[in-house]
Amino acid sequence: MAQAGALIYNSLLYLSQAPFYDSLSLPTHLTFDGLLRALVWTDSERSRPVYEESIDTQTRAPADTRRLIFQSLATTFDGKKLPFDAEFARVQGV
Repeated sequence: MAQAGALIYNSLLYLSQAPFYDSLSLPTHLTFDGLLRALVWTDSERSRPVYEESIDTQTRAPADTRRLIFQSLATTFDGKKLPFDAEFARVQGV
């Protein structure tokens, strides 16, 4: 049970930094604001566009929410967090 709790906690830490993973390092503790941010990022039903959709932007879809959740839960075989590299994933066709 402790391992599951640690995994959920690390997932919330990851989601609290969405979508700025590359520019920010993961925090060592979860603040109340970070918890709220993580929960909002996982609630796709309540999300709505805050800007007009254009050729350079698009509205967040439920698939984006699922991707974020799975990325936040991803770990390596030794239990360390996997860094997500969008460019590498794009080249691999993921």
